[in-house]
Amino acid sequence: MAQYKLNPFRSGQGYLNYNAGYVALETAKYDESKDHLNKSIVTFIELKNDTMLAKSYMRLGFIYYTLGDYETSNKTYFSALEIAEKIGHSMITAWANNLIGLNYRSKPNPDYKKSLEYLFKALEIDKKAHNYGGNMGMVLLRIGSVYTHMREYEKAELYLNESMRLADSLGRMTNKKWTLEAFAGLYKRKKECKKAVNILERSLAISKQEKEVPGIIITYASIADNYMNLKDLKLAETYIDSAITLSLKTNVFQTLSSVYLVK
Repeated sequence: MAQYKLNPFRSGQGYLNYNAGYVALETAKYDESKDHLNKSIVTFIELKNDTMLAKSYMRLGFIYYTLGDYETSNKTYFSALEIAEKIGHSMITAWANNLIGLNYRSKPNPDYKKSLEYLFKALEIDKKAHNYGGNMGMVLLRIGSVYTHMREYEKAELYLNESMRLADSLGRMTNKKWTLEAFAGLYKRKKECKKAVNILERSLAISKQEKEVPGIIITYASIADNYMNLKDLKLAETYIDSAITLSLKTNVFQTLSSVYLVK
């Protein structure tokens, strides 16, 4: 703490790089974001500011996730988790468990058991801390999504409905968007593809409103996939071309392989 107080200039540099990295991440400038966040990590290590160090690792890990590098992403998340547990920071600990769970679900060879293990850890921490904000909503919908992939549909609906109630009560549009995506995945699994498309159009509108590029790409691909199942190849091609074009334009590659598989 003494070192932190004696270096106000270095502290300011750390926060500036962290915030600049976050802004660049939100605007899909991933190389720029990595550069800023790596600089903030160096600074916060020097200053022994463990809270901001863990947050910087979390942001950096999400960049690697977005770029489809799940191995590096997980290593970075675990660095944040180790620090958060050491300092007893429940919010960052839950956040890290949440995104580690997402990684295990999203990688090319998903490990649903591991995913649920970390997601339920995050949920337990959030409930104990009465943290009903954004993290808990995302945890609930991701648990629902994993159960959908495991074809345990009743459990999936239970957690997705809980996620939607929480998103609506708090006015969390991002959580609502991804809960809609998860519901669409459930309907697709149940072969109710027209219902899935209707849900996805609502999700797409939110992503466009929020200018959330990865969300737009994912939804384009999901809509295309459902139109393929509905045998409407013209509409499917329109949406998949939009997904590919936007992916290449913005260097968002986390779902590009699955996008090409749909085509």
